[in-house]
Amino acid sequence: MDRLPKIIKIEEEQKTEFHFNKKIFYLILIIIAVLLMIYGLFFSSFFKVKNIDLKGANLVDGDQLKKVITYALNEEDNIFLYKSSNISAKIKENFPLVSEVNIQKGLPDTIRVIIIERQPVIVWQTADKKYLVDKDGYGYLEADANNAKDLPTVIDSANLPVVLSEKVASKNFLDFIKEMIEKFTPRSNLKIKELRIRDTTFDLEIMTADGFTVYFDTTRSAETELDDLRRVMSHLNGAKPKEYIDLRVEGWAYYK
Repeated sequence: MDRLPKIIKIEEEQKTEFHFNKKIFYLILIIIAVLLMIYGLFFSSFFKVKNIDLKGANLVDGDQLKKVITYALNEEDNIFLYKSSNISAKIKENFPLVSEVNIQKGLPDTIRVIIIERQPVIVWQTADKKYLVDKDGYGYLEADANNAKDLPTVIDSANLPVVLSEKVASKNFLDFIKEMIEKFTPRSNLKIKELRIRDTTFDLEIMTADGFTVYFDTTRSAETELDDLRRVMSHLNGAKPKEYIDLRVEGWAYYK
């Protein structure tokens, strides 16, 4: 007996219809826009630093300063990515005359570098060398007849070498010196011939025009020690010590 073959009906595959998804489309557009923005901001030449606007360079060589800034920018010259601290450090390293550096961005391709040069308050003499020292105690330039005019000189009798851009004295010491210069003569009727230190800036020697020396402790109040000096001079009643007046011990005064 013949059997009929089993007939299997193959269903036609249903075709999947394409549906436009706006969310995915907009997401792709946003991703592309962000990538383009990142490229434009950080990798294109549009925001590459091309101009350096320099302010405040009076004694510093402006051309040399720009060369140092350009060299510092070589590591990262994008106006958004460069590190101001690196540029400041390079400037101070190469120019001891510079005290402060302020850097501002000028979009799209300019940076403004504002420098403040050190201003001398005293001349520091060691051996046969003289240096300008600013209010913070940094020695930064060799002194000469022009730049040291009318500045008081402190002589280091120990003749220790001065390294430019490093501190030679504390700000407190310089403040003490300033007050002494302003008030020494009015308080004592004595004239200053020399200012000296020996092994430490804690002690100051003022040699007078009368030939004797007054010793001060720079860690104490200049006002108090000047009052002590006035009392000693009053006690001497017009006489002058042959060698010194020592005011370094609080509450005591020694003279010879």
